[in-house]
Amino acid sequence: MLVVLIALFVILPLAELWLIVVVADSIGFAGTFLALILFSVLGGWLVRREGLTVWRRTNEQIAAGRIPTREISDGLMILGGGALLLTPGFITDLVGLALLLPPTRALIRPLLARSLAVRMNRGGPVTVTGTPGRQQSQTAGEEPWARVVDVEVNDPKSIDRRSGGPSAEG
Repeated sequence: MLVVLIALFVILPLAELWLIVVVADSIGFAGTFLALILFSVLGGWLVRREGLTVWRRTNEQIAAGRIPTREISDGLMILGGGALLLTPGFITDLVGLALLLPPTRALIRPLLARSLAVRMNRGGPVTVTGTPGRQQSQTAGEEPWARVVDVEVNDPKSIDRRSGGPSAEG
């Protein structure tokens, strides 16, 4: 994780700066500045268009009673692409624009799903609390939706709002 952070916060900005200098040396400062602005404007237009398309598809899936998993992953990639377009530089702009294009998202979607599945299966034990005094432990790799946890609150006034648990009074 440390290597990834070093790459993001040290190496990537240096690579961006180097590429901007190379492009500016090749086409001039004005051309470089206009190219960066053009990428941002094109990216903003694509973010809006693709975001609205995904929003419409999400609403259609929900109206049909289906979970919009594909739309959620597309929305996350569009959000990430938009954030990358806000970062000045050609490398982040190209990656951001790639995340906004539907064919590229279709290629990345299975990788995103696989990465998420690995992260979910790698976690340690999670404590699931039901009624007071009764706890169940869930281990890594166990499907969280496979277990029903019965929670019952008889007197809503007896819950301590600060901690979420029973109050000392009740």
